[in-house]
Amino acid sequence: MMKKKILVGIIVFLIAVVCIVSYVVVKKATTEGIWLGDYKYKYDNSEEKRIIILDYRGTDSYVEFPTKLFMLDVAYVESNVFYRNNNIEKMFIPKEVDYEYIIYQCDSLKEVVFEDGTEEVNVIIKECENLDKIYIPETVTSFPEGFCYGCPKLEDIYISGNVLTVSGDAFFATGLEKKCLDDKYYVVGDGILLFYNGDYGEIIIPNGVKKLNQETLFFNRKDTSYLEAIYFPETITDVGNMEIYEDVTAYFGAEDIDGVNPEKIEGTIVAPAGSYMEQYCKENNVDFRVMTEEEEAIWREKTEAAASEITYQE
Repeated sequence: MMKKKILVGIIVFLIAVVCIVSYVVVKKATTEGIWLGDYKYKYDNSEEKRIIILDYRGTDSYVEFPTKLFMLDVAYVESNVFYRNNNIEKMFIPKEVDYEYIIYQCDSLKEVVFEDGTEEVNVIIKECENLDKIYIPETVTSFPEGFCYGCPKLEDIYISGNVLTVSGDAFFATGLEKKCLDDKYYVVGDGILLFYNGDYGEIIIPNGVKKLNQETLFFNRKDTSYLEAIYFPETITDVGNMEIYEDVTAYFGAEDIDGVNPEKIEGTIVAPAGSYMEQYCKENNVDFRVMTEEEEAIWREKTEAAASEITYQE
């Protein structure tokens, strides 16, 4: 009987120890975090059983961006986790990553591979000076602002025809931009004007271009005082929040246009009578006048002639 009581006491004691240790571990895992392998994590406070990656101490040259740890989904990775990591040479980005993350100033990083099936890119690779290879699946349809900004060795980037939008300075200060300096119009994806290296007294967007944004034309160009006119072709569908400066005349066709922001229009819009832009300008109190027949002939001639100067990504 005595032995049985002792055994029961030992079992109760062990259960108590396990409970205390578990409590301490869980409490630590929900506050300051604990290490599991190369990752430090804590539990997300939401109802979902997810975790937050707080730190990384691995030294491997190949890393898969974490989406699961300890059988739990990763809610997100803290911004400092891979900051200035000089061990990683290749990183694989799973398609499950659904929040924005910046891999910043990782000087040893040479290659990034996005998983096949990825549709929306959320991981930005910024100012990684030795990155020279990146794999982007054809399923990708858009790129975020600053996607691979400041990667000077990154020359060969294939942007498929499925890409519908490229935001902001996604490919500026890259080897690709430098490689395209002699291309007046460099067009990728679904008619997206990625780089413009033309004149700045009069900007002519060629027929065939469907989309562009403010950075496409004016990135790193502070002085626009000598700009007089911008000609948008009849193929344009989205001007990406374009700013029309004071004393600048912007010529449009009759088609519907997305990405127009009345707060950024200080100049004059000229378009055919009854056009979408005429109605838009009236509704938003934007300076507008109807395009004359002579102006329409000039607008059409300029935008159609410029199409022969487009360089399409092969």
